[in-house]
Amino acid sequence: MYRTDLIKEAVEKEGLVAIAARSGVSTDTVARARDGENLSIKSLEMIAASIGVKLSDLFAAEREQLAA
Repeated sequence: MYRTDLIKEAVEKEGLVAIAARSGVSTDTVARARDGENLSIKSLEMIAASIGVKLSDLFAAEREQLAA
């Protein structure tokens, strides 16, 4: 699973349409990412870049939990 909090925060601040337009994915895809649904790595990468984070940032908490 990936960190939806970063995506949710961006959606609340900027809106689905703006993030979708910047990332090159549909608003449905951004909504699915916000809700934690399964997406391709490519879609997550495009969304991450559009909200100013690295793809690895979306998985940071998961890596920390696995290391514990």
